[in-house]
Amino acid sequence: MTHRLLTRSSLTIAVLAGGLLPSAGPELPAKAAPVVSDPVALSALPDDIEAMVVWALDLFDEAEMELPPLVINHHGEDTEPCNGRIGLHRTTAARSVVELCTDDVGFPTQAMILHELAHAWVDHNVDEERRLAFQELRGYEYWHDYDEARWHENGTEQAAEIIAWGLFDRPMAMLRIHQNSCDELEAGYRTLTETAPLHGFRDKCG
Repeated sequence: MTHRLLTRSSLTIAVLAGGLLPSAGPELPAKAAPVVSDPVALSALPDDIEAMVVWALDLFDEAEMELPPLVINHHGEDTEPCNGRIGLHRTTAARSVVELCTDDVGFPTQAMILHELAHAWVDHNVDEERRLAFQELRGYEYWHDYDEARWHENGTEQAAEIIAWGLFDRPMAMLRIHQNSCDELEAGYRTLTETAPLHGFRDKCG
């Protein structure tokens, strides 16, 4: 499975190829628009951050975890589109939108990108039965309610953190959620994905 990256220019080319814009001169037969499987549209990402996005997408590919169509926007250091954080995921119909609100190119940004893509995967792939099994396993009360529960107590955040842990290609400390022993993380990953972690390093659990 390969994700096709679409920049602003390639999206424009796709529209033109589909014959959607009027043109002067003799009318020519319209070419079919390119068929894009699981497109990932990137909006003005700096090269270093785009490389991080590609790295994260490759981990999902390697794990054979299909992501939905994605739009990924970069806002520099403006955190308003991310509700004051450095990253945000939201779902619109069959598509996920990821907002990136940082210019940092270090480990925290890598972890954030993988976390936000994990939200996209969970929202589009985890059915009600698996979500209930995950809730029973983890014991949280709210899936997505930040007024009623703190960030780490929301099931959706626990799910994204656990997916990121299972995919990350080197050890990462799981300090933002509780119940973070290696066995607890692996149990959560298997419940959500019904597979073993791609990596799931055990060097820094708990």
